[in-house]
Amino acid sequence: AEVRANTLVVTGVSTFSDNINLAADDKKIIVGADNDLELLHTGGNSVIKNTTAGSLLIHGNSIDLRPTTESGEVMLRATRNAGVELRYDNTKRFEVTNTGSTVVGTIVADGADINGDIDVDGHTELDNVNIAGVVTATTFKGAVQATSGTFSSGVDITGDLDVDGHPDLDNVS
Repeated sequence: AEVRANTLVVTGVSTFSDNINLAADDKKIIVGADNDLELLHTGGNSVIKNTTAGSLLIHGNSIDLRPTTESGEVMLRATRNAGVELRYDNTKRFEVTNTGSTVVGTIVADGADINGDIDVDGHTELDNVNIAGVVTATTFKGAVQATSGTFSSGVDITGDLDVDGHPDLDNVS
């Protein structure tokens, strides 16, 4: 090893038996022939920076993102061939698996475009519904507006029936 004016120049492999300490903020550890990878601490943030067009890769069969090494709390967990979990305060809130995704809690969105079936267990409150196609229901409550309709069993109406146009009534009692 050779020391030149506060610079240590080493050719070959260096082995350290203790910590490597950069005691100043905003100083970088730079790795790669083209200075491709940077590690630095700004005093408030710690940064791992890939400076090339390639990807920053983290390999592992299970990867946890935690706020501290001492904490048991997991913020993100990715497990090979088993899924990805996002957590809030160590509680799983969103999970992606081989069959789709699961959300625990409330979803708030300003819109949704769903291609496929919706299966709702429990009460669903919809403020405005426009349905193009077939509606199958056992009970309708409130106002119903339709351009056409077919009923396979009796229709009970409590209140007024307002028909615009010519009604085709086969059996009226």
